[in-house]
Amino acid sequence: MFSLRRSAKAPTWKQVEDDFVMGACSRRLFGYISRDLDGVWTAFDEEARVVAAGPDLADVAEALWAGHLAAHDEQCEPVGEIPWWRRVARKRGMPASP
Repeated sequence: MFSLRRSAKAPTWKQVEDDFVMGACSRRLFGYISRDLDGVWTAFDEEARVVAAGPDLADVAEALWAGHLAAHDEQCEPVGEIPWWRRVARKRGMPASP
């Protein structure tokens, strides 16, 4: 779900419950979507502000991702070098994680 070295321009969606979905890019959680009793999906950004609402989960998810993209390049860029623990794992022949 998260990466230390790359900044994916595609979201990962994790359905936690039937009525709750979390959105993440390669670096952080950027929001969540919940469904109310009437079947309306509502998207919230990382500060719990309403971004979009509607009956179609895909449309609401797309609006949430579009809202995050404006700050994605600046806020979600990988930082620094490869962590020491990953360098050690590579020297020992352990497979590298994505």
